[in-house]
Amino acid sequence: MVKPRSARSRRAVKAESPELDSISDSESVSSGSGQNAFKEITESMERMQKAVSGLKTELKELRKRNKDLEEELAEDKEAAATNRRTRPGSTNTPAAISKLEKTIKELKADNKKKSNTIAKMKKKELKEEAKDLVDPEPDPTEVDSDVRMRKLLRRFSDLISSNTLGEDEECVICMEKMEVKQCSTFPCEHLICNECLKGILPDKDEKYPCPMCREYTPRDEIELIRMTEQERWDELLKVAQAWDAFDQRHEMDTSEGEGEEDFLTDGDGMDTSEDSAAQRQRALTDTSALTSVITELVTSERSYVRRLQILKNDYADPLRNFARSKETAILPAYEAKTLFGNIDNLLPVNEAFLTDLEKMMAPNGVALVGGLGDVLLKHFKDQRGFEQYKQYYVKREDAQQIFEREVSKRASRFGSYIDHIKYQSTDTKNRIGLRELLMEPVQRIPRYTLLFRTMLKHMDPDDPQRAKILEADEIASKIAQAETDEQTKRAAIFYCLSATIDGFPPDLFSNSRKFIDCIDVEDVIGMSDTASVSTNPSGSSPGTVLHCTLFLFDDKLLVVKRPNGDKGGRALSGLDGLEKLTKAGGIPTGRKKSGMSSKGVVDLADVVVSDPGGADINMYLESPPPDQTERWSGRPYRSLVAVNPPASLDPTATEGDKRRFLENLWQAQATYRSRAGQSVVLCSEEQEVENRANRTIYARTYYNVYTRTAFLQEPKKTKVVVHIDPMGSADPIPFGIGAAPYASIRLQIISGGLCRFSVSSNDPEDDGEEDIVQIERVPSRIVNTIQDWKEFDPWHTYSKVEGIHL
Repeated sequence: MVKPRSARSRRAVKAESPELDSISDSESVSSGSGQNAFKEITESMERMQKAVSGLKTELKELRKRNKDLEEELAEDKEAAATNRRTRPGSTNTPAAISKLEKTIKELKADNKKKSNTIAKMKKKELKEEAKDLVDPEPDPTEVDSDVRMRKLLRRFSDLISSNTLGEDEECVICMEKMEVKQCSTFPCEHLICNECLKGILPDKDEKYPCPMCREYTPRDEIELIRMTEQERWDELLKVAQAWDAFDQRHEMDTSEGEGEEDFLTDGDGMDTSEDSAAQRQRALTDTSALTSVITELVTSERSYVRRLQILKNDYADPLRNFARSKETAILPAYEAKTLFGNIDNLLPVNEAFLTDLEKMMAPNGVALVGGLGDVLLKHFKDQRGFEQYKQYYVKREDAQQIFEREVSKRASRFGSYIDHIKYQSTDTKNRIGLRELLMEPVQRIPRYTLLFRTMLKHMDPDDPQRAKILEADEIASKIAQAETDEQTKRAAIFYCLSATIDGFPPDLFSNSRKFIDCIDVEDVIGMSDTASVSTNPSGSSPGTVLHCTLFLFDDKLLVVKRPNGDKGGRALSGLDGLEKLTKAGGIPTGRKKSGMSSKGVVDLADVVVSDPGGADINMYLESPPPDQTERWSGRPYRSLVAVNPPASLDPTATEGDKRRFLENLWQAQATYRSRAGQSVVLCSEEQEVENRANRTIYARTYYNVYTRTAFLQEPKKTKVVVHIDPMGSADPIPFGIGAAPYASIRLQIISGGLCRFSVSSNDPEDDGEEDIVQIERVPSRIVNTIQDWKEFDPWHTYSKVEGIHL
């Protein structure tokens, strides 16, 4: 039998060869079986030894192969090093690489430095350009007006598209109030202060998400806020003023240039072929530029209409519908209505305008809707659709306050709603916030004026469409300035007067009557005609003083008694704040009586007014108001003194007010008889007619030029007729029966530069007179003749003389 191995031996064998596990685990075997097992173990060990020997041999060969490879590698390295040393300009050595890295680093630093310098220079250049654009004096070296106009347009576009900081706007993260140049904006228009921005920016990522909408934005698209909203509007105003000043200078330069061109070309009446070619080239250029501007008008109008549709359909309609119920209201009903104004009226106006513009651009468009000027006048003048914008402008300040207040609220449903509407659009290029959409109508009319004026610059002066575009530009400018239309002003004036003046004559209400001016005066009863009222204060005047205000219309003069207080008639009637009232929403309401009362109305043709100097006014009423008390009626001559309640402490201002009123009155009297187009008004210069007692009397002559038939049909004829009879055979102008005309001056031109000057009157005892005078002396002879008749009293310093030519 074979002696069993110890446990240690078994563990060793087991550890060396897992194949022996099945053998060593058998404890009871026969002698024959043990010999077989031993034999198998021996064979197995021999095989293992052979395998180990084979592995050792293989390992030895691998080591040798490895050594050979190392030697081969060393040879290759040495050969490569030799090649590098022998090849000039090699940069693959560690030293060369290190040197290149150092150079690259220096170049990057230098590039960064130069980039900063370029950025500073660009910023400085932009400031200088902006300063130059609003400079009222043009650069004499800039002879190309197109360049300056393009700069103005580019500046305007940059200001409109720039992001600004609203009043009391807070950071969306820290909720602190932000300041200009210390905050930035994302393309999605969410603002964040620069301190918070540094904390959320990744170190290496090229894109990062907005903290509000999570929209990923390239790092270089972040924009620093450089101005407030008010500062932007101030800059826009400067650009508009510069444009207007430049446009006026351009018109002056153009007229001077045309004069020079006429002078040069009128010499021989010939034009060279080179000049003709240059003119044709310039005409082609202007035509191309004009077409480009018209195309821009149509394109921008199409985009604008689309934005109005978004404003109405996506914002205005839903928010106003939600406001009808308290359960669904995002904004209260009043705020929702005020915020969007009359957007429902604006959209149809611009849709119709766009339709006609697109028809005009069609192949047969001019025959269908006319030229551009025709289309503009149709919508701006005839249909007056763009007048709706005035109503939109009225509530813009209130709308802006509502918007800022609602957006600034924490957890604002309004803010969430407008953000949701904005970002639900799949067209990222046309994502526009409600703030910008609300400003679109405000900016649209000024943009029209810029485009119209650019068109006018490129148009031929003889183009029939030019005058129409110019008229449309004037209308658009008035709309942009939110000027109240004449009908609204007229209605507001008559409402103020009727509401504040007791006994205001209802007959004065008329759509055709125009208010011109008013002045506060003191009517001194008992003052002699030759005395100066202004040299005697009211308190020391020997006569009775009546405090009154004269309201001047284009055909009537209203005399109003006012209380002796610290306010004048203009303030008591509310006319001093008329412009503000009409801009705030139409006709004012709720005015109370002011203590003023009407004391009569007289026709302008029955008033004679002169200026004796100082603050005094001499007035003669041919038909004083009959339906008043004794103190206010029956006095044809009235001595007045202009005042500025409560005390006329500034004589210069008082005299200026008086002079303004008299000029307006004389002009109104001159145009009184030409309102229906039956005559034309002419005015001569003042001339001295008398000088006595250190007092010089001047006269200014106004002429209403009639045809004979028109004069005979005139219900209010002038007192003096100047009858021009070239042949000397015309029938005389008949005198009135107890009415004007009272005198006639008949002129007949004769050879030799002479004129037969005949004078007659309706006085039966007047035999008349006739004289031959030089033609150039006729105007002064007319004035002196009337003065000799004492048609106006000698104490008049300035006399208004009326006449006609037939």
